[in-house]
Amino acid sequence: MGALAEQVRAFFLGGNTLVRVGLVVLFFGFAFLVKYAVDNDYFPVELRLAAAAAGGIALAGVGWRLRLKRPDFGLALQGGGTAVFYLTIFAAYRLYALLPAPAAFGLLVATTALGTALALLQNNQSLAVLSLLGGFMAPVLASTGEGSHVALFSYYALLNAAILALAWRRPWRALRLVGFACTFGIAGLWVAQSYQPAFFATAEPFLALFFLLYIGVTLLNARRSDAGPAKALDGSLLFGLPVATFSIQARLVEHLPYGLAWSALALGGFYVGAAYLLYRRAPALLRVLVEAYAGIGLALVTMALPFAFDATWTGAGWALEGAALVWLGFRQQRVLPRLFGLVLQLAAGVSFLYGIDGLPGPKLVVANRIFFGYLSLGLAASATAYLVSAYRDRARRWEAPAEGVFLALGVLWLLAGGLAEIDRAFSAGDALHAVVGYVAALGLACAALRRRLRWAALRFPAALLLPALAALLLLDAAGAAHPMAGAGLAAWPAALAALYAALRLTEGAFSRRVGGLLHAGSLWLVAGLLVAESAWAGRQAAPGGVWPLLGAGLAPVLLALLVEQATGRPLWPFGPWRGAYLRAGVGPLLAVAGGWQAAGRGVSSRAAPAFAALAGIPYGWAISMPVATVTEAASRAFTAKPSR
Repeated sequence: MGALAEQVRAFFLGGNTLVRVGLVVLFFGFAFLVKYAVDNDYFPVELRLAAAAAGGIALAGVGWRLRLKRPDFGLALQGGGTAVFYLTIFAAYRLYALLPAPAAFGLLVATTALGTALALLQNNQSLAVLSLLGGFMAPVLASTGEGSHVALFSYYALLNAAILALAWRRPWRALRLVGFACTFGIAGLWVAQSYQPAFFATAEPFLALFFLLYIGVTLLNARRSDAGPAKALDGSLLFGLPVATFSIQARLVEHLPYGLAWSALALGGFYVGAAYLLYRRAPALLRVLVEAYAGIGLALVTMALPFAFDATWTGAGWALEGAALVWLGFRQQRVLPRLFGLVLQLAAGVSFLYGIDGLPGPKLVVANRIFFGYLSLGLAASATAYLVSAYRDRARRWEAPAEGVFLALGVLWLLAGGLAEIDRAFSAGDALHAVVGYVAALGLACAALRRRLRWAALRFPAALLLPALAALLLLDAAGAAHPMAGAGLAAWPAALAALYAALRLTEGAFSRRVGGLLHAGSLWLVAGLLVAESAWAGRQAAPGGVWPLLGAGLAPVLLALLVEQATGRPLWPFGPWRGAYLRAGVGPLLAVAGGWQAAGRGVSSRAAPAFAALAGIPYGWAISMPVATVTEAASRAFTAKPSR
């Protein structure tokens, strides 16, 4: 559309503006004159049409004679004469039935060929576009509604072959965009209105032929561009071609079992194969095209699996295409493709949520349309955020917040997709533990990719793993069972290992203060898990007694003792983060443990030194006091008389 708008602007404002505007006025005046003569029946209709045709020929002839002396004026006259001739043929056929359909079609084709020849001889893109539009509209204007689609598409195949030949001689972007829009637009209308399954054998080869012709146009344009392939690649054609082809193909194969899945696999395999061949034959010249083809091919191949089970592609396809447009926009340093890619991904999310509303749950876990949609949206949003970060020097000021926004969207889409599958696959008892494992894996992946991709923003979702696990532990502890029950016996140790691995991978990503808080918080998370397990064990040993309280108080004390001993060694994380574990970890942990014990048996004189020790730290003495308090409480519990 941008190329067409530029051509319209150049027609009116390029060269001699008064001459061009005057030509447009002359054209409309000529049309009104013919209409006036028709309304008043001044001349026979044959004479009126002959005069109109003669006028068009005269305009084109005068324009040809003036092509050297006054080229702008001459080209304008030639374009006006061609348009008048198109209008005259259409009127003679459709309005007055003076020409049979074959003759009208032949004259329209001849006019197209003449206009194209004039455009090539004078190297004028505007005249070529006008002639091409007339050529594509010729069968539509001369149609009786009873023609064969084979004849129509055969004619369009010839026109597109001419466009391919012109792409070798002239890098005219507007010409190939007009050809692409007319070919796939008219084919799409025919498929939507007139296609029947019986036409599949005759319609499918033409779709494949049109697709290959415009693949050839893209390759020729990239090879012959003086600006280099990165500038020559047209995002509208590069990414619009697979979308248009796949949209029409979806209608052609809807009557075939798994037709859309096989189509996605075949089309994706073609793109992957083309990328491989281009990489082997011209790696330096067409590197950007290789990357684009590889991305499109992998996306289509990935889409084949869910289409085999539940065929839909709108939301996921838009998301992947949006990310690809953002990438291409940064590579070509074009703002419009990037903006369209961002908006397209937001529209993809809305479309996906609207599409899954009210759908029955899929039969298979993970291998289904819903999870694939979540995965596509999450990966596309995350890739967009990474591109904004990687091409920060090329981004505009308004694009900078897109990194954080789309990274958050990507993580939320991936999280929502995993939660939806867990809710579908696990029972209520194991679902929470599955969530613990999935959240831990997602946080660890963010931490690992932060280092691998050198992407600083990924430290934030990695850091959110700690509060997420803390919230899940509270939910787990509030349930009927204990956290380590069932699948929790594997989920929680794995989650804690993932948490410390994420802390290790993000070492140095935060300030010293924030890093200390994360390590201290991880110690509190371990303590919380031990408290919940100790309290449960105490309830099992003596329901209703003091054992649950004693166990819950003793667990953090023993943990603090172990940590205090470990901080004296250079072992990570206790050695490098000794101050954080002692001040923000062990100290407050002992205060809570002492208060817990005091609440269980009343504040005694021996509990006071434990609180006082927290201020003056030696930590070994601070630990010994609560241990003694717990021991005394345990002895009293054994010697106490049972209540009646």
